[in-house]
Amino acid sequence: MAVLQHGSDASKDEALDRLGDLALGTASEGPQQAALFRSAVISSGVIPALVSLLGSTEPRRQYLTAVALHKLAIDDPTTELDNTHSLEICQGGAVGPLVKLLASKEARLAAILNAG
Repeated sequence: MAVLQHGSDASKDEALDRLGDLALGTASEGPQQAALFRSAVISSGVIPALVSLLGSTEPRRQYLTAVALHKLAIDDPTTELDNTHSLEICQGGAVGPLVKLLASKEARLAAILNAG
């Protein structure tokens, strides 16, 4: 989380990309492992830092943040471990900034977000 708050721009982008990869990639160890990882990340208090990064002026960082939030919000129907993640992300203030990104004048960002 410290990298997301205090790291260089490049390190923030790398951390966001890696966070998204791990949120789903840990499923190779079993679906419960991915759910446990997502639960640990959410429990760490990272949501405010991610919501803050949605307000970045860098379209790539906005995109990486939106993708990371999406992957953290995924609910594995075989477990109860991650049932509240999307609610916690919404309650953490992500909805407004995500909606704003959908209407972005940055054509590439808006197209990518609207396609997903």
